[in-house]
Amino acid sequence: MNHTISLHRAASTRLPLALSLALGLGLGLSLSACDVLGGNGTGGTGTGSGTGTDSGTGEPGMLSRDNYQATSDANGYLEIPVEVGADTSAFMVTIESEKYPTLESLTDPSGNEVLYWKDWYSSTESLTSAFFLQGNTMAFNWPVREVDGPLEPGTWTVKASTISRMGSYSGNTDVEVTVMTKADPDLTTSQVHVQIVWAQDVDQDADVVAAVEAAVERWREIWGNYGVELVESYSTSDLDPSLPFASTGSSEVQTNAERFDGQTLVLIVGETIGNDNSLFGIAGGIPGSIEPNNYTYVTLSWLAHAGSNGNFSDNEIRLMGETAAHECGHFLGLFHPVESSYNYWDALDDTSQCSTWQACENRLGSNLMFPYPICGFTSCDPQGDLTPQQEGVWQRYIGAL
Repeated sequence: MNHTISLHRAASTRLPLALSLALGLGLGLSLSACDVLGGNGTGGTGTGSGTGTDSGTGEPGMLSRDNYQATSDANGYLEIPVEVGADTSAFMVTIESEKYPTLESLTDPSGNEVLYWKDWYSSTESLTSAFFLQGNTMAFNWPVREVDGPLEPGTWTVKASTISRMGSYSGNTDVEVTVMTKADPDLTTSQVHVQIVWAQDVDQDADVVAAVEAAVERWREIWGNYGVELVESYSTSDLDPSLPFASTGSSEVQTNAERFDGQTLVLIVGETIGNDNSLFGIAGGIPGSIEPNNYTYVTLSWLAHAGSNGNFSDNEIRLMGETAAHECGHFLGLFHPVESSYNYWDALDDTSQCSTWQACENRLGSNLMFPYPICGFTSCDPQGDLTPQQEGVWQRYIGAL
């Protein structure tokens, strides 16, 4: 698992995750461990403005979409209204900017502040990465957990901010806002459509293609056990097979994602991830956004799974399938139940808050979202379990339909 840094926030600044971006947002899977995000400080108040037209298509089924341009106010804040109907089960707000967009707070139609960044920024529990500076795109999905819903009908207000690379609030900044809502009457089962994209010429190696297709069957098995039907399709691309963008995002990723329908998770299969032979995979966010942007991806390295001899054993194929399910689990909103420092956890009540490596491996080692594979000399232990609350998180993701 690649590393992130611990942050501290001053009264008028929010420090950027530039180093975390360089190291992969802390969402990658390898045989090493990862740290969790942290910080403290105070914030401010303000409002924003925006104009635009509803470009949502009222797409068949459950999903609707509204895109518009907006500008943060002089203090770097903007307020995004989200209209929730009686049948709305979840919404996602995606913000793209030349600065770092982040979540400040969420207010329900009755005027209650449901979320505030200060309550989570220095917490030992992780709910969403939207509070943190992770690049020029922010994705926020709500509700996250069953306890966070159901949604009250009316106008919800997402307050966001635009932050400079140096960590100060950046006023009068243009942003692009996408608000997506879904009306899903059943939050116990869903389909998730995944476009598996071969980086340039990766699909020319028949052994790699066969191994990935076999790994997808393990992925399908895991997700199917917890109410999610994987619906995959394959396509080619001219993306660099070393996947150099995996830690920083790229306009090439957005161009790639724009080929699809805006309801699809994109998994890119390359040779390595940033030329790191030990890194198995990286997700573009927790959660990620299916709205095409520079971070609409999960990446998977076939070479890291093939081992030192470059060939695939059955164990390595199973591990690759679990990596794909794990990284896409991040994209759907799941954190590790415990980080490999053993002092940060997810915000779910039914994942153990263990505090030593031995206790955590004993209690959580078979969990799909455990931060690292548990391996012996010849094989790794299966990791495909989820708790009911973990299952509930991804059923509430905007792209689980």
